[in-house]
Amino acid sequence: MTSNNLPELRALLDRASAEDRANLQRVVGAGFGDSPELLCDHIQFLRAGVIGQFLDNRDYKQLVTDVADHVQIDWPALLRGRQWSDLFAADIEDAVVVTALQKILRELPDEDRRRLAEELGKEAQDPNIRFTFWPQPLSVR
Repeated sequence: MTSNNLPELRALLDRASAEDRANLQRVVGAGFGDSPELLCDHIQFLRAGVIGQFLDNRDYKQLVTDVADHVQIDWPALLRGRQWSDLFAADIEDAVVVTALQKILRELPDEDRRRLAEELGKEAQDPNIRFTFWPQPLSVR
């Protein structure tokens, strides 16, 4: 039953690991499984309800925008004089992640925040750090 209006989400979920899909299933409360098709169906249901699951035709960028509104990103800072239509979905995704991390850091107890800063400081000074989110590992010097 997957809606045809979320091909970007479906493509992301097709590339995601089974562990990542299982984590997403747990976070969004998708009770019927963690396949890309079932997760898309559940996201569509959360977004538009039972009837809207079949009739809603908003695209992935609008889905990301709905999430951004929910977590209350700083739209003026993201837009910087541009229009929403000028943004890519990835720009909005990044703002959602930054906003979520800011909220998490604000809520951490001072001691945990200090330890995190220490650990990040050590990592940033380690010449052998490798980032795996690039197509090829990237060394930080």
